[in-house]
Amino acid sequence: MSHPNIPNISPNITLTRDDAINLLLASIAMEELGLAHILNAEGEKIQYALGTLPGLSNAATLPEILEVNESVQEMLELAMKKELLLDNKLKQVSGIIDDSGSTGAPGPTGAPGPTGAPGPTGATGATGAAGATGATGAAGATGAAGATGATGATGAAGAAGATGVTGAAGATGATGAAGQTGATGATGAQGPTGPAGGATGATGATGAAGATGATGATGAAGATGAAGATGAAGATGATGAAGATGATGAAGATGATGATGATGAAGATGAAGATGATGAAGATGATGATGATGAAGATGAAGATGAAGATGATGAAGATGVTGATGATGATGAAGATGAAGATGATGATGATGATGATGATGATGAAGATGAAGATGAAGATGATGPAGATGAPGPTGAAGSGSFIETIKIGDLDERIPFNVSGGNSQAIGALAYKGDSTTITSLAAYVTQVGSTGNFQMAVLQPTGTTSAQVIAVTTVATSLTPGLFTLPLTAPVTLSPTNVYYLAVYNQVNGAFLGGRLTGVGGTAPAFPINFRVQNIPLFSVGQIINTSDIINLSPWIAGI
Repeated sequence: MSHPNIPNISPNITLTRDDAINLLLASIAMEELGLAHILNAEGEKIQYALGTLPGLSNAATLPEILEVNESVQEMLELAMKKELLLDNKLKQVSGIIDDSGSTGAPGPTGAPGPTGAPGPTGATGATGAAGATGATGAAGATGAAGATGATGATGAAGAAGATGVTGAAGATGATGAAGQTGATGATGAQGPTGPAGGATGATGATGAAGATGATGATGAAGATGAAGATGAAGATGATGAAGATGATGAAGATGATGATGATGAAGATGAAGATGATGAAGATGATGATGATGAAGATGAAGATGAAGATGATGAAGATGVTGATGATGATGAAGATGAAGATGATGATGATGATGATGATGATGAAGATGAAGATGAAGATGATGPAGATGAPGPTGAAGSGSFIETIKIGDLDERIPFNVSGGNSQAIGALAYKGDSTTITSLAAYVTQVGSTGNFQMAVLQPTGTTSAQVIAVTTVATSLTPGLFTLPLTAPVTLSPTNVYYLAVYNQVNGAFLGGRLTGVGGTAPAFPINFRVQNIPLFSVGQIINTSDIINLSPWIAGI
């Protein structure tokens, strides 16, 4: 059968090898950019489902979020396969670049040589009879090939193409074992040294290399001249005596260290004061006289040392840049498994007991009337008329509140869980539980039950009031402790707070004392509901502060025992 013909392409495409390689690299870059846009869209899909992008009227359910997650996973798998293909494509293109570099422009085409005379045409085979297709007849003999025309003159060489990018160096192979050192040949006899000539003249220009002549026979080595006698060494000069070291100046007396004052409460950091002037350096002790130096051999003159340049002034320190705004808190990840309990740290020192408040003054007791002398019992007279009732006395002072004047999250006798400081793998977190009491209660402190003290860290409690089914506002906080004592651990509120009988409140604890455990109970329900959750956990907060809004949607089903007193 005949060879296929390539049709003429119009208009002509004029792409060089460099252009083709650049287009291949550009296509890889465009495909990577497209993948980046796809992955960004998948990320926004997740944000939309979680409600962090506006536009979602109703919150997505957990099955819907899982379905979105599965869709994103499938897209990531396809993107990974595409990345593998692009990586292979990039390696192939890089191989083309490394193998040959850029191809230079083609040189001009040489003049065509003369065409040889055509050979004789072979005899045509006999045509088979028409009808059913018979066997193909034998091909006629091929005519003799015509004589090859003379080769045309070679065109001028094209300009050399730009050198291709050098590929990355391959890893250095391991060094082979060193071969055995060959035996050292015998040293030939040294010929006599010729007489020293005069000063060496300037080197002349190198002439064109002539043709190499035949190598002449090597002449016999001349006899080695006798070595001249070595002159006697000159006497070494005496070393001069070392000068005495000057006396070191006396160190100034160190001032007495002042008594350490009591540590006050940490105030706000003040602006950095200006750096005080550097005190004058103490006088340097006098240098002892240098002893005389022995005579040394003459040294050649040394070039003069240039003067040292003055040291430039140190530039002023640039102003500290403004701290950037804190980014939005990311969505809370799923709670991880509870890690194994760490070893119990050393018990921190017990903080000083706060001063006992002054006892209120007792109201004055009315004076008791004098008791009259008992007279003789007379005969019982007739019952007289009842006199008018006396005036009611003023009410006495209110006694101290009896038991039941506090509010608590759960009954302390119901504790059945030890809650670690990093429950469920949380960071900088607090946990809380609902508390309710059917009458007005004013509390001045909060208490928790410590089952393991741990090492130093921050510990604080707070009272919160729900503002919705997923948020609450801090309305009272305690002071901050950095060490704990086992059992009931109480901290005072920074200001008393009165709890209304018609509201529910959260009592919460911020426990970041490393290794500490609190008493609690496994209780509550999972998931969100129209009502306030029974308990919650919040992560990534510094400490509690009054007015702070807390997200209570992370439900942990653990209630710490906390009491308001």
